[in-house]
Amino acid sequence: MVGLRRPVPPGLVIKKLRVDPDSGDWTWLAAGAPNRVTPLAEIHSTVEEAFLIRGDVLVGTRGEMGPGSYFWRPGLIEHGPMASRNGTLFFFRTKLGGLDLETVETPAGRSSCASTAPASRTTAAERRRGRLRR
Repeated sequence: MVGLRRPVPPGLVIKKLRVDPDSGDWTWLAAGAPNRVTPLAEIHSTVEEAFLIRGDVLVGTRGEMGPGSYFWRPGLIEHGPMASRNGTLFFFRTKLGGLDLETVETPAGRSSCASTAPASRTTAAERRRGRLRR
């Protein structure tokens, strides 16, 4: 069976909505707890796309996502570490199989997420004006 090769990480709940019996493609919801920080970057072998329904997430040096944010990512693209102040609710799909997971350390990204979340709600505009250290 194609799927997660590791248990679901702490602070994350996954609800599978559909698994295509022919392709193995998944459709699911993922909910992350408030103040959740994942100190490692992730890599998945499958195509991954997602729509953020509720919450916020800072994805390493790639930026912050809020409600209504969408991404499509080909397989084998490193992303993270990630941090969320208010938790997350994502609608996800994978193509060409389920969600496998490999984690890798990223020293530069680790420090950026740790310093930004989850202490307080700040805006991108405040960070650009230099009021807060990123």
